[in-house]
Amino acid sequence: MNIKRQAQAAVAIGAVTAAAVAGLQAPANAAWPSDIFHIADVPTWVVQHTDGHVEWGNRTAYVDGTVTDNDNLPMSSTVIFEAFAGSNKIDTQTRTANEDSSLGWSRSFAFSIGDPDLRGGIDRIKITLRINYPDGSWVNGPTFQIHRDAVAENVGNY
Repeated sequence: MNIKRQAQAAVAIGAVTAAAVAGLQAPANAAWPSDIFHIADVPTWVVQHTDGHVEWGNRTAYVDGTVTDNDNLPMSSTVIFEAFAGSNKIDTQTRTANEDSSLGWSRSFAFSIGDPDLRGGIDRIKITLRINYPDGSWVNGPTFQIHRDAVAENVGNY
């Protein structure tokens, strides 16, 4: 193959490659920073608590952290995550930790929340710490609201 044909072939390959690459779309990354949360049953008391972070995606969010029950009583701690798009609840996830009589107990969690097919995605996550009693009753403790594109509410209160 002579130099002219090699140059023509290189230009043709470059044009085909550029067209193929232009047709591919890179995955859309979220433009929102991650948020952190810490919720305790009583301010500054960390017997029953949850903490972690939320990494926002375009339609869902990735949540990871721990829920802890360290009270040496026959109770458990549940953290409830509710994902919203506007005022519509889209998804709910719960994680529970039961106290171990000798050392206390923490449960790690990591999951995605939301609906990957929801146009616009979720824009708020409500996090509630619930204390569960042996008789089946429960009481909701503090609630923490995290908005995808705003400052979290209740930061520093619990």
